[in-house]
Amino acid sequence: MSTVQLQRVDIAAPAPEDLARADAWALVASLMFAAPGRELLDAIARTPLLGEDAQGELGDAWRALQSACRDADPEALRQEFDDLFVGVGHPLVRPYASYYLAGVLNEAPLAALRDELAGLGFGRRPAVGYTEDHIAALADVMRMLILGSAEEAAADVHVQRRFFERFIRPWYLRLAQDMTAEPADFYRAVGRFLKAFLDVETTSFEMT
Repeated sequence: MSTVQLQRVDIAAPAPEDLARADAWALVASLMFAAPGRELLDAIARTPLLGEDAQGELGDAWRALQSACRDADPEALRQEFDDLFVGVGHPLVRPYASYYLAGVLNEAPLAALRDELAGLGFGRRPAVGYTEDHIAALADVMRMLILGSAEEAAADVHVQRRFFERFIRPWYLRLAQDMTAEPADFYRAVGRFLKAFLDVETTSFEMT
């Protein structure tokens, strides 16, 4: 369920709780990278949310997303995705850190992010239309920091927290608000899930 925005080598087996977090980040990345097809929609619809997260807002948001997946038509979703995030000239929602933090695309937040990614050993794949500050790419980075790889250990939780605090936390609430404010059936549910999951991540990092 990962995007193809950034790359690292094969991953090592994570602890169960880290695997759950990484899966959630991968799902955010996938849903924000492109409209989901029938296979992913069906997988979401039949996958229960387990443990403490099944209660409260995250559980409610997950069940709302599952319901949206059951009702979704993949062809209509592609049009909804394009209307929201692609558009011609002025998409309704621009899921880029630079847009929310600097008011325009490709500004200082992107440059700072590229420096950070280089220090972490990440490189951008060529021929990908999104810049690295797209929420799908940032979610993919979080996934890889959590999982590690066959050659790299998973990043320390303090490294994960620093990346999240610098490049995702300052703007994800506004992104989610914009997504839920638009007249979009499926991606309103995605926006609600994104906010609920990242709220949980915020609380968890505050406890480290």
